[in-house]
Amino acid sequence: MPFALLGLAAGYALGNPELAWALFTAGYLNRVIQSLAVGWGLLKDSRALRLCWLYPLRDLQGFCVWAASYLSHNFYWRGEHYTFTAEGKIISRDRKSRPAAPAQTTSA
Repeated sequence: MPFALLGLAAGYALGNPELAWALFTAGYLNRVIQSLAVGWGLLKDSRALRLCWLYPLRDLQGFCVWAASYLSHNFYWRGEHYTFTAEGKIISRDRKSRPAAPAQTTSA
């Protein structure tokens, strides 16, 4: 669906609304047909027939979540909060940091 919206915007930017809606419709129908082919054709899921019109919206939602993931250095995974550091490391914000154990020295 992101490409369908891009086609819609490009068509209007070119001053051709018929092209804009044709590209949007093609993108929308592509996702509906894909939902039918996989959901009903391969998996034999009867809900795919009733709900195939929703798949393009789900696809658009997935794109928005993916794009939004680049707006923060923080994320939540398996019950814990993490942060990406400037050096590219991942640090848990929930775990208490423990000081390193002192090095043991042995005398000979």
